[in-house]
Amino acid sequence: MKTIIYILILLIMLVGCVDGATKIGLDRLNWSQSLPSGEGVKFSGTAPTSTINKVYMDDGKFSVNGSELVASADIVISPVKGDYITDGTNDVVQFDTAWDELKAAGGGRIFIDEGTYTLGAGWFIDNSVNPVSWQIVGSGHSTKIIGPTDSDILMIKNGVMGIRKSSISNIWFSGPSSASPAHVGIDHNGTECETNLYNVMVSNCTEGINYVIPSSYNLRIDNILTKYCRTGFAIKGQNNVISGAITGYEPLSSPSYGIYVEGITHGNTLISCDGGSADVGMWLVGVGNTIINGWYDENSNTALLVDGTNSRVLGGFFPTGSIVNLTANAHYSVLDHIFSYNGRPTVTIASGVVGAQMIDSYWGDYSSKITNAGSYTGFSRPGLMVPSAPALGGIQGMVIWNSAAAGGGTPGWVCTTTGAEGAAVWKALPNLAA
Repeated sequence: MKTIIYILILLIMLVGCVDGATKIGLDRLNWSQSLPSGEGVKFSGTAPTSTINKVYMDDGKFSVNGSELVASADIVISPVKGDYITDGTNDVVQFDTAWDELKAAGGGRIFIDEGTYTLGAGWFIDNSVNPVSWQIVGSGHSTKIIGPTDSDILMIKNGVMGIRKSSISNIWFSGPSSASPAHVGIDHNGTECETNLYNVMVSNCTEGINYVIPSSYNLRIDNILTKYCRTGFAIKGQNNVISGAITGYEPLSSPSYGIYVEGITHGNTLISCDGGSADVGMWLVGVGNTIINGWYDENSNTALLVDGTNSRVLGGFFPTGSIVNLTANAHYSVLDHIFSYNGRPTVTIASGVVGAQMIDSYWGDYSSKITNAGSYTGFSRPGLMVPSAPALGGIQGMVIWNSAAAGGGTPGWVCTTTGAEGAAVWKALPNLAA
C-alpha cells in the first residue's frame, strides 16, 4: 500500500492538470513544457520549439521520442575548491576526468579557476563520437595551463557537430619555457573544427594554434595572443572571422610566421590583427581572404605575403623596413587605403600576376621600392609620388603624381598603355603655370 502511495505522490509531482493542459516539469533542463489537449508536448524556452509525442524517464534520464535528453553539466576545476581539486602535478588526471563527466552529461561547461596547472601530459578532448556542445572557461590571464615539452598542450577532436558549438575562453596555455617548448598550444583535429576562441594566450610552443586540419567554417576567433612560438596562428576554411589577434611576437626560431590564413571558396576575414616580428607577419593563401586595418611590424622580414587569389587588404600601416610580397598566385588582389611610414617598405608584384592593384594608398617618395612585374596590374589613385617619370606597371588611365612638382613642370604622369613594369607607357600631364 505504501508503495502505491509513493508512486501516486511521484506522479502528482511530475504531472498535473491545469485548465485542461498537462504540465511536465523538467527543471534540470531549464525548459518549460505544456501538453495542450490533443497536441502532444510542446517545448519552449531555451530548447527549440517542437512537438513531442512521448516523454518517459528511465534510469534517471529523460527521453523524448526515443532520443535521450540529458541535462548539461557545470564542472569546476580548481587548486582550492571545486569538483576536481588539483595539486600542480599531473593535473591532466583531473582535467581528463572533468571532460569525461561533461561528455557523459551530454555537454556543458568546465570552469577552470585562477591558478597554475601543470598537466604532465597533453589534454585530449575527444568529442568525435556522439559529439556534444561544450565550453572551457577560465579566469583570464590568471588561469595558466602548462603543458609538457614536445607534446600538444590541448588537442581537440570534434565529430560532426551540426548545430552544436564549442568554445575556449579566458585561458593562458604555455609550454614549460622557451628553452623547453611544448609542441602545439591548441591543436584542432577531427571531422569538424567547430571551436571558437575568445581571450586566449599561447606561449612557449613550437606552434601556437593550429586550425588547419580539418577546415573551419563560421568561427569567431577574438583577442588571441601568441608569444615565444615559432608559428602563431594558422586556420584553413571559409567565413571565419579573426579579430584582435596579436601573433608572431618574439618567435622562437626561423622560419616563423605570425598568422597563416588559407581561404576556401569564400575566404576569411582578419580585423585589426598584428603579425608581429615573425619572418612572415601575415600570410594569405587560397581564395578570397580579407584583412581590415592590419598592423605590420617593422621587424618583419615579410610583413605581408599574399599567395592567393582575390585577396583584399583594406587599410593598414607598414612601418620602416617591412616587405609586401604578392606572389604569382596573387591574381586580382587589392591593396586599398594602405599607409606606409616614410615610404620605406618594399613592394613586389611577381611576374604572372593578373589584375593586382593598389587603390588610394600612400607610399611616399620611394618609387624604387616598388617592383611591379605583373600583367594588367598597377595603381589607381594610389597617392604614390615619384620625382621623375615612372617605370612602373600600370593600367590605362592611372595617374602618379610628381613629388618634385614646381611651377613650369609637370604635376604627374598618366598611363596611356596598359602593361607590366617597363612595358606600360606613361605620359606627362600638362605643365603647371610658371
